[in-house]
Amino acid sequence: MTSPADSSSVLSGVDAVDTYLSRGFATVPGMSSRFAAAITAGLMRIQTGLGVSGPIAEIGTFEGRFYIALAKALQPGEMALGMDIFDWPNPQVVDRFEANCIKHGVAEAVRKTWKCDSRAVTPAQFLEHTGGRRVRLFAFTVQIQHMPADGHGGMAAVIQQLIPGRVAVLGRVLTEGDKQIRGMARRNPCGGEAGAQGHGAG
Repeated sequence: MTSPADSSSVLSGVDAVDTYLSRGFATVPGMSSRFAAAITAGLMRIQTGLGVSGPIAEIGTFEGRFYIALAKALQPGEMALGMDIFDWPNPQVVDRFEANCIKHGVAEAVRKTWKCDSRAVTPAQFLEHTGGRRVRLFAFTVQIQHMPADGHGGMAAVIQQLIPGRVAVLGRVLTEGDKQIRGMARRNPCGGEAGAQGHGAG
């Protein structure tokens, strides 16, 4: 009798991602789940197969656990934008994020770090950081305190920067944040929405 699969057996289908998931993912601080990372990178693999291309972005990168998995699913010429306030638990978290990216092979040409408060981000600022290109996948791994109280503001502006028909992923948010992001996605329809939720930041 075949035993049920657990999260450690879930693969993305992208060799570089699956190697990171098996050998490096657990060593990077953060609480995003391996399952969420594998499923999201798998979505990127499907996008690539369908001819969908472009940068990806994550709000709430923390030390890079989830971000690195997504960056390893990119195609040549694509980039990954990591957005975070980078002030918790101390200002050195941004240095640890960069160090983890280097350690796990995310090239400088691929990664872009943006220290920002996503609640105040405008569409013009966002596009400036993606080289004027809309993203094909947006991952939200934010905590509720980083969500605007009314569910609008910068986060809604960022949702609009998805290419029509592309994917917004709730990599990890708390319950109320989940509701707010889903609400924004419905008010700003851009295509798909996926719920590959994990259990922690970054």
